Amino acid sequence: MTFIEWAKTVNWQRVNDVSNSLSDLNDGQFRFAKGLFIEKLVESESKGVLKYVGLPHIDFVCNKYNVTVELKSITSDNLYKKRGGLRKNINIIFNNSMGTNKDTINPDHVCDYLIVIKNDGAVIA
Repeated sequence: MTFIEWAKTVNWQRVNDVSNSLSDLNDGQFRFAKGLFIEKLVESESKGVLKYVGLPHIDFVCNKYNVTVELKSITSDNLYKKRGGLRKNINIIFNNSMGTNKDTINPDHVCDYLIVIKNDGAVIA
């Protein structure tokens, strides 16, 4: 089984349901607390496969598959169009600090996989 095959077994619906229930936490410092809560929820739903580390551009290590993972939860947007088709493009901000962080991202320090959680689903790239 590959990492992608394993990831398909995670209960992403539960992650989405809980993430969407936290929509009131989108302002200021609450946004960061919400993100940490969702990261810990994903760790829990992974049944021990993902270990939260919270490093820059790497949220999880996965020793079972020898990969690193970054999580982006953007629950204010959709993966699917109104008629049900998957959107061709989704917007992801990799270095989100509300404009205060001017650092560049070194590709050598970026994760192997990216998990994006939107309000109606999750995608792995």
